[in-house]
Amino acid sequence: VVRDEKNKTFQQEFLLSGSTGPLKWTAGLFYFQMKPSIQPISTEATGPSTTNVGRFVDLDLKSYAAYAQGTYAVTDALQLTAGIRYTEDKSTLNGTLLTLPGHPLGAGVTLASVSDKKLNSDKITWRLAADYQVSPDLMVYASASRGFKSGQFNLSSPTQVPTDPETLDAFELGFKSDLLEHRLRFNASVFRYNYKDIQLVQVAPPPINIQTLNAAKARVNGAEFEVVAVPPVGVGRLEIGATLSLLDGKYRDFPDAPYFVPNPYAAPPPGVTCPTDTSTAAGGNTSCKFDASGRRMIRAPKWTVGLNADYTVPVGPGDLEITANFYHNDGF
Repeated sequence: VVRDEKNKTFQQEFLLSGSTGPLKWTAGLFYFQMKPSIQPISTEATGPSTTNVGRFVDLDLKSYAAYAQGTYAVTDALQLTAGIRYTEDKSTLNGTLLTLPGHPLGAGVTLASVSDKKLNSDKITWRLAADYQVSPDLMVYASASRGFKSGQFNLSSPTQVPTDPETLDAFELGFKSDLLEHRLRFNASVFRYNYKDIQLVQVAPPPINIQTLNAAKARVNGAEFEVVAVPPVGVGRLEIGATLSLLDGKYRDFPDAPYFVPNPYAAPPPGVTCPTDTSTAAGGNTSCKFDASGRRMIRAPKWTVGLNADYTVPVGPGDLEITANFYHNDGF
């Protein structure tokens, strides 16, 4: 697969912030434009094949947003935050699929095309939060927020139906602490993410290669822990840290999830629906479907751990920083 892509982007934001008594506020306007041009994405086999196809794609994406957020100090210890944002994304797609040399139809034959295909997504998102300073060394907080990702075209397959917008509702409860005269920091949080129409990408058989789709609903429950120690050293500054993340992520509703069965096969696995009950093909895979509701989400390891150390020591007129990091997850 060969991909030649050029991107032009423009971004502008106007921001206004201030304070009125116990209220601190921020408001703004945002604009973003992107024009990726792909000339082409080509799939080329070593011999005659229907996979010898090139895709010529142009996309014009514009995003507009307006937002405001304020934090109100109820007391010296308690703060309340509320924010709202309106976003509107507009996309226009033009694309053509052409045969390349080696295709049975010959080179230069138009297989499919789309012209000025529109996709508009708009959403009101929000954030609510509260934090309370229990003591100079301990702060507890809670938050609820909604975010979204606009619907997307598949540039690898411009004739494919675009994905629906993805919505995420996030809830978090935690605390942050600085102990032992700021020599020890310990933070912890628990959270829940509720996804609706979560966007996924799968590898598909040629000539599509990459396919985008929506899973109806998903939920992630998790917890995160962080500890940072700054032990006294004779020269410089030493900082040692560790993190632990626990995740339980499952699809709540995903009735037509993709499932690939290696060829040949006498029958698909239980619960899997294939175009045919048997396949005598010598190799490759058959694209099938199954109900992934209740199954573990992709790219969601059950736990991850990280360790890091950072030592900064004065050297001449500057500093020398030595860093070491370790990361591990249990698989996904």
